[in-house]
Amino acid sequence: MQPSDAVALERTVSQSLLACIAYSVCSISMTLTNKALFSYYNLKFPIGVIIFQNSFTLLILVICKQLNLLEYKPLNRDTVRSWFPVNICFVFMLTSGSYVLKFLSVPMVTIFKNLSTVLVTLGDYYFFGQEMSGEILVAVLLMVGSSVVAGFNDLSFSSAGYFWMIINCVVTASYVLYMKFAMKKTRLNEWSMVYYNNLLSVPTMVPLLFLGGEVTTDFELPTFELDWFSWFTIVFIFSGISSFCLSVCSFWAVKASSPTTYSMVGSLNKIPLAILGHLFFQSKLTSLGKLSIVIGLSAAILYTIAKQRLLRRAAQQALPQ
Repeated sequence: MQPSDAVALERTVSQSLLACIAYSVCSISMTLTNKALFSYYNLKFPIGVIIFQNSFTLLILVICKQLNLLEYKPLNRDTVRSWFPVNICFVFMLTSGSYVLKFLSVPMVTIFKNLSTVLVTLGDYYFFGQEMSGEILVAVLLMVGSSVVAGFNDLSFSSAGYFWMIINCVVTASYVLYMKFAMKKTRLNEWSMVYYNNLLSVPTMVPLLFLGGEVTTDFELPTFELDWFSWFTIVFIFSGISSFCLSVCSFWAVKASSPTTYSMVGSLNKIPLAILGHLFFQSKLTSLGKLSIVIGLSAAILYTIAKQRLLRRAAQQALPQ
């Protein structure tokens, strides 16, 4: 391998690693913030919160553009047509996920949710020619096994729950895979993708406020005091900032790595979330939970090693014979 090739490979690996770490940190921050809003402050309108977060993201984009800090592509009919399926998948992913939680426990949802990573891995190989190895497949299966171990004490059966879970897995995989396709087709930069995704999502999700029963005649805000200096206001605004950062880092991670890596990082986020949930929300961490963390970490290490080997092999094959 030539020095220039080695430098290029190192740069590719570094950018992919940095993007995935940023996505992981933002995703964990977003989850913990929403956990505080829905559990501690007892908010009962999740779709409304998402609409606020998407609107807040748009506000940050507009302000930054006015200050010449960033640039994004204005609305274009052809680009909207190409990007809109991403939003449709996003909305169906949210809707089916909310129905799943009505029938299945959270550990069961986690188990089956991670099956979408298997679908993404297969789709990434079939549609985008992403090279796979036995080690990557083993890492994916270990990750799924980690979820099974974590939810072993909460096994339950619900035909309706499984029906919505299958739909959720398919839509989630479609969302991640089509996102990669839309990126290649539209050639939007990260700021433009954030702009299109959030702008199109807001009007698409508004009907869900009514369909989900979040807007009713007896609608009431939480009973705690609302002012600019309350902790609730700080957490609520921070959720909007986290949404902006997560939007940017999500597209960055998919663009810098692959749908498979992006999906794996999202699935493995449950490990630090389990630890942080135990520390901040007093969530019980059982022996099976600890075993799940160990298996999940093993999957992460194996996947990282396998990806590095594939990158080095690809770089060596690209050298002139």
